[in-house]
Amino acid sequence: MRFDRTAPSGGLEIYSTVRNGKAALEYKVFLQQTGSEEYLEKPDGASLVCPRGGYLDIRMWDRDGQLVFCCCHPLCEEEAAKGLLLHPRLWQGVEEPYLYRIRVSLMEREDVCMDVLEDTFALRTFRHIPEKGWFLNDQPFQIRAVEYELPKEASVIRGDLELVRNMGANTLCLIDGKFDREFCRLCDEAGLLLWWRDRETAADIPRFYGTADSLLTLQGRTLSDRYYFYRAYWSREPFVYISITSLSFQKNGNAQVTVYSNQKKIALYVNGVLFEFRMGGPDFLFEEIPVKSLPLLLTAEAGSCSMSVTAYPFTKYS
Repeated sequence: MRFDRTAPSGGLEIYSTVRNGKAALEYKVFLQQTGSEEYLEKPDGASLVCPRGGYLDIRMWDRDGQLVFCCCHPLCEEEAAKGLLLHPRLWQGVEEPYLYRIRVSLMEREDVCMDVLEDTFALRTFRHIPEKGWFLNDQPFQIRAVEYELPKEASVIRGDLELVRNMGANTLCLIDGKFDREFCRLCDEAGLLLWWRDRETAADIPRFYGTADSLLTLQGRTLSDRYYFYRAYWSREPFVYISITSLSFQKNGNAQVTVYSNQKKIALYVNGVLFEFRMGGPDFLFEEIPVKSLPLLLTAEAGSCSMSVTAYPFTKYS
């Protein structure tokens, strides 16, 4: 006997209810037969393998490695295993993606383990209240979503989620709606919610990759200006970015360039000399930049953040 890892949940489902500083937990496992084993007939007609004396050893640890829950649940017990945590730590999205670690051992007897499942678990509530909006753990939640398609190269997913998180997004909308438990785990670790919307109602959500106006370019999967535009709107981590693709000549021979930042005041230096301050944002347009010689050295500064570019001869006009 072993856990049925082909089940949608990977063999283990955990249900939680958080109320009044307590978290009530319920554990449901899915098992499959591996040989000639004894069965127990369940009331719904399904059969469950039930070795004599078999039980589930369930343990949960907090993020610091402290054991917070332990249970030995007989396999022949009809009711699901239950638990209770006092003063639980809640998963708070990108601000605090707190995860518990869980291990469920399938025991034939005390000294014989047939299978083991290990996973992480997020304690949270997420719901929509009509005319009020979305709430995470009973606190207002502003959805900042990015449309995402699972790539063929699974190795890039973790890096993709980090880029989504860094731009200030907090939610992923999968294009085809298909995902597995491992992808859910990576999203939990990054603090990103998974949210399903059909293509028609997702028209206002930026796409991460795959189109000409995605957040990553089709050439080399580099960050596009649109990525920095949304980052300037959504993120709290101070940054400044000079859009080299926006640099162009004006008709009078001077230049203009766009700078993105989530800071309210930007200074632009030309060849090391202060040229101009701009207020507002998140996109700051600097015009009438004198071009006395090329290459043109530009530096944008916002608080403690700065970025410099060196522009060689260009012929783009605006």
